[in-house]
Amino acid sequence: MRYQKWYLAAVAAGILFGIVWNLWHNTIRNCSEKDSMANARAWMYPAFRVGCFLAFFLAGIFHFAGNEAFRQNYMSKLQDGMQVTVQGKLCSKQLKNGQYSYYLDHCYLSIGQEILPCNQILFYQTSDDDSIGQTLIVTGTVELWKSASNDGNFDAKAFYESKKIDFQLKEAIVKNVYGAEDGFGEKIYRLRRKISGVYESCMSTSDAGVLSTMTLGEKNLLDAEVKQMYQKAGISHVLAISGLHISVIGMGLYKLLRKIKCSFLTSGVIAGTVIGGYGMMSGLGTSTIRAVLMFFVLLFGQWIGRSYDTLSALGLSAIVILLDNPYLLWYAGFCCHLQRCLELWLWDRH
Repeated sequence: MRYQKWYLAAVAAGILFGIVWNLWHNTIRNCSEKDSMANARAWMYPAFRVGCFLAFFLAGIFHFAGNEAFRQNYMSKLQDGMQVTVQGKLCSKQLKNGQYSYYLDHCYLSIGQEILPCNQILFYQTSDDDSIGQTLIVTGTVELWKSASNDGNFDAKAFYESKKIDFQLKEAIVKNVYGAEDGFGEKIYRLRRKISGVYESCMSTSDAGVLSTMTLGEKNLLDAEVKQMYQKAGISHVLAISGLHISVIGMGLYKLLRKIKCSFLTSGVIAGTVIGGYGMMSGLGTSTIRAVLMFFVLLFGQWIGRSYDTLSALGLSAIVILLDNPYLLWYAGFCCHLQRCLELWLWDRH
């Protein structure tokens, strides 16, 4: 659907046929081994499974097509260097290289006489004057993302488009600010900056950068050489907020509450609230959202007395994440963390 190539569609159709045939064949075989009552339902169950699979497959195609049509509606009218005005809600901000990165969502783009809804927009400010939750009206110059000029270089176009950020505004000027701030979101952001400042004051810049990245998702202090060292060692995933952090914090708190005789519901609500707040404080990256969703599934299973299945939780989290942003299929972090979860599941099985 993305590349509009007939041979890719043929390969997808072949894979789809193989999966459908496998579902049908295995279900019929399993039903044939049971009694006559099960045989009466032998054709209903595989038909239901195959029907659900095809429905989700087609829903994914149409969902991506809708997002792509929405994007092309305004991207086809943008050019580098064009002066535009944008209105959007400040959803997050980060301190990076001495500048504040502002991310706007629920945006509207003014191009000439047209006002078009658009995806997220990024721009930079030298001072942090605005609060999360406020609506900003910003003017600036459009700068479209560039693809990597050489293999192995950072591909800004692929990276930012996978996060639904189609361009950035250069020389951005905030013309107007209105609306109430998101008090909780702003306090979480301030807490994150305060903890990072404590790390910086108590240890060397290098150690503070590693600890801030590992615990807060704050990469402002992370030294480039240290980051490269982790990448060469193949352990850069420990710098990302993911299942390890959620398990240590969330399950540690949950089991502690259960030890002191709190109910499943009370323990789950408290642990879930803490983990949700921690996920927001760490920036809600893709790996963080996946880990938080899987943790919520675990808590829900504990509450209703059902066992936790890693693949089911992983599949549900992938569906929820892609429902919000189907372009994450082309984001390396999304695919790598799914792969990491599958590897851990296979390791547990064997």
